[in-house]
Amino acid sequence: MGLKLEFSGKQISEMNLEGKSKLPARFSHSSGPSQAPSARELEIKIGTIKRLVRDLSVYKEELKTEEDRYLQWKEDGEDEYVLRKQKQVIDECWRMIPDAERRLAYAVEKLRQDQIEGKIAEEEIHRVETIVKEAGIVIEYRR
Repeated sequence: MGLKLEFSGKQISEMNLEGKSKLPARFSHSSGPSQAPSARELEIKIGTIKRLVRDLSVYKEELKTEEDRYLQWKEDGEDEYVLRKQKQVIDECWRMIPDAERRLAYAVEKLRQDQIEGKIAEEEIHRVETIVKEAGIVIEYRR
């Protein structure tokens, strides 16, 4: 009950000794596919910046919320252990912000470098400038 393969004489003559086709590949690298990766790459970079802007905003909101909670608990005379733990939460929030800002600044710099090198299509420049401006506002806003 074996597998029976049948090849025509033409198919066999088009194969080399290893059984691979001697014919060239059926696809070519035209100018179309080379544009697609750069457009896709641009979408990825813009998406990354949007995500980092959102993450940074969330970290800053969380920091404010946790600081307000700490002040409220301190005012209410909460146990010293709970206040110390809340201080640790606030410290963790503080540590997240510089890292997120650094990653955002790096992503924006890469996008600006692409813009300087002319890798961004004319119709995308306004969109890129808008996202860079939005990222700059988030980075500049401190507490």
